[in-house]
Amino acid sequence: MSAERLTPKQQERRTRILEAAATELLDMRDDSTAVDRIATRAGTSKATIYRYFGDKIGLERAMVAWLCERARDPLEGVTVWPYNPRATLIAIAMAFADGILRAPVMDLHRYVVARTPTHPELGEIFWNAGPEATYEKAAKLMTQTHLPSNLRAIAPRQFAELFINMLTGSIQLGYFCKGPVVLEQDDMAKRIEDAVNAVGFPP
Repeated sequence: MSAERLTPKQQERRTRILEAAATELLDMRDDSTAVDRIATRAGTSKATIYRYFGDKIGLERAMVAWLCERARDPLEGVTVWPYNPRATLIAIAMAFADGILRAPVMDLHRYVVARTPTHPELGEIFWNAGPEATYEKAAKLMTQTHLPSNLRAIAPRQFAELFINMLTGSIQLGYFCKGPVVLEQDDMAKRIEDAVNAVGFPP
């Protein structure tokens, strides 16, 4: 059932189902009873869910796309200082950490990674709306500040990937393996400072 053709009441029901799906599926519990739990949480029936989304994987595709759509662009509003690359990189890093390195986004990432081997379309939806868009935005921002010649020799997209991956480090894998305690224990301010220093911009 196309979201564009829904009445306001149907749209509200669809959103309620997607919210329930996000709560139940991202918990990574028993997959065999997932649709039953989603129906109960959403206050609807399995038949209604299948009428809206076709099948469980259709619901998963819609949920991933919906969550990606709801997530704001983490680099939106970042200020670029044309002649202060250190300040620009810190602004990019802080915005990325605040928008991406947090539990709800990490839960979605973990879910997509687990499901992509059997349903690669979920990975494609997530990649295009998430990492791909963020790397491209970071690369564009970096071209607007005056980087030294050694960094300008690196393609902007590659430099953006390298810099952002320095921020994620072991956090994502640690979160997947050990849970939210990883975020609580990590000193992100120091991680950002170290990354900026490492690419040649000490205080």
